[in-house]
Amino acid sequence: MRGCSLIYTICILLGQLVLSGYSVLDPAPASTYRFDTLYVEHVAVPDTISLNHILSIKVQGFLPDPSWEFDRFELNRQETGLTILPIGKQDLRRDASCQVLIPFTAAAPYRPENTGRLKVVVQGKNETLETEVIVVAHGPSQGENNVRLGTRSALHRTETVQGIGGIHREIS
Repeated sequence: MRGCSLIYTICILLGQLVLSGYSVLDPAPASTYRFDTLYVEHVAVPDTISLNHILSIKVQGFLPDPSWEFDRFELNRQETGLTILPIGKQDLRRDASCQVLIPFTAAAPYRPENTGRLKVVVQGKNETLETEVIVVAHGPSQGENNVRLGTRSALHRTETVQGIGGIHREIS
């Protein structure tokens, strides 16, 4: 009797593994995340920055739907300047049926390597935004260069807010 219930339990567990898609031949779990370039709308940098300071490049854009979140920036230094790609991460386990754009704000830190004009290019999925900052040998950072798509007003900082327009997140 005891052996019968043990065999029954083993059969139930094996059946659940088969139904859940587990394969003995391929024990590696499927990837649960997808990474892609995010949509961008705005980039802001100071007018000038000292060589010994870290440049904070503020990027605003949109996540495609609630299953996405900001993951990281990929920074590529070239002779002509700096190219930034905002990368998002989609959790494939979450429901992506609600196609609502979710705003995000993030800051990419960068330490300039030499003085002069530094061209900053942010390549989004929808648009490429360009601005520049002047790197000086010493002195305080001043002002801010703003590049924005559309007709929205000045750069603003927000925290997570939920409302009719969706969820707005700021990540720094």
